[in-house]
Amino acid sequence: MPASGILSQMVPMMLEEGLTSTQAAFGISAFAAGQFFGRLACGWFLDRVHPQRTGFFFTLIPAIGCVLLWQTQNYSAAALFAVAAIGVQQGAEIDLIAYFVARRFGIERYGAIYGWIQVAGWMGTLCGILLFGKIHDWTGNYSLFHAGAVFSYVIAAIAFLFVRLKPQRVFT
Repeated sequence: MPASGILSQMVPMMLEEGLTSTQAAFGISAFAAGQFFGRLACGWFLDRVHPQRTGFFFTLIPAIGCVLLWQTQNYSAAALFAVAAIGVQQGAEIDLIAYFVARRFGIERYGAIYGWIQVAGWMGTLCGILLFGKIHDWTGNYSLFHAGAVFSYVIAAIAFLFVRLKPQRVFT
């Protein structure tokens, strides 16, 4: 849940990246714009493209954003693009989870499985938010968290490629 940690610390993180306070506040809007785009685009791709590749692609996008945050400094365009990229995955996340749970486990157990995944997600969000702040307190910057986020997103993206789905029924 790196995106939750990033969102919770967005303004201080953007200030540390060298942005002005106005630009840092604009980072929240860039994140929200990424979420909006991610929600629409992911649904569109899930309807038209191989779902595992769609999951891979939409989970790899924020890894690129985290690399930009980790490796650039004092470059506002890169920072704003980076948080928008992280927002894309945040927007796509709900679509991906709902789609894969329904396709993998069927509709009979959908509510229970989706509910437990949401519980796990919220626990991860809680841990991510706390860890994000603690890492900054321990190290004096967000670099270690960005590196960990890149690793997490890449592993999650690759995992999508190995998900086996039940065949879809085609109605004519």
